[in-house]
Amino acid sequence: MTKNLKRRVSRLLPALLALSFLAGCASQSFQAKEATNIKKIAVVKPLDPPFLLGANGDWANNGGGLLGVLTAEGVKAANAGKDFNVKFNGDMKAQHLTLGADLSSALQADLQKLGYTVTVVSLAAARPGELSTDYSSLKGQADAVLDLAIPSAGYAYRTWNPYEPAVMVRAQLTDLKTQRVLYSDIYSYARRHNGGDTLLQPSSGYEFRSKDAVFKDPQRAANGIRSSVQPIAAQISTALKR
Repeated sequence: MTKNLKRRVSRLLPALLALSFLAGCASQSFQAKEATNIKKIAVVKPLDPPFLLGANGDWANNGGGLLGVLTAEGVKAANAGKDFNVKFNGDMKAQHLTLGADLSSALQADLQKLGYTVTVVSLAAARPGELSTDYSSLKGQADAVLDLAIPSAGYAYRTWNPYEPAVMVRAQLTDLKTQRVLYSDIYSYARRHNGGDTLLQPSSGYEFRSKDAVFKDPQRAANGIRSSVQPIAAQISTALKR
């Protein structure tokens, strides 16, 4: 089981690293005037990425922007045969951390408060962190699809700073009739970000002074990652107000 998980992490991390480099490129404010016909929204439940633990504190010298350190170190660890990220991912799964399910449920509740009729759906994605490419199965079920992806999630730190939660989420609303993108953004729940995304500061109370400290309290570590859900859901739903 551990070998299979390690193999999966090793395969997925390079793609996630590339996504974190590209993530700052696709932001579009909500086109409310073009969305007057949008009453029903299908919210896509995103796949959970491998949960990673950053091991390099020097954010400034890493070109990946938000989570560049996190994913870059994950790649190095996997390639070097180290298994601390495999252990961390396993620890988070053991804590029943389901970030994608939690985020889509929170968004369903928030959007319903705005008057939308909302359903949560599952769609195929090539890998965690990527938006779906085929919405044909949703025709007749909704007016628009709010696609979600989580390129990276876990903990990272900067030099002289503690480990803190670091989560990146992509969101895109597409009109299913016209296929036009009505809104898109990238949210970075972290101390530093990519420059083109929306930055949300992590909640206090989930800092760890060392990697060993993270491993000693997996429950608090998982709750720290979960703490990203409500702030990100609130930002997305606020953006979709009409």
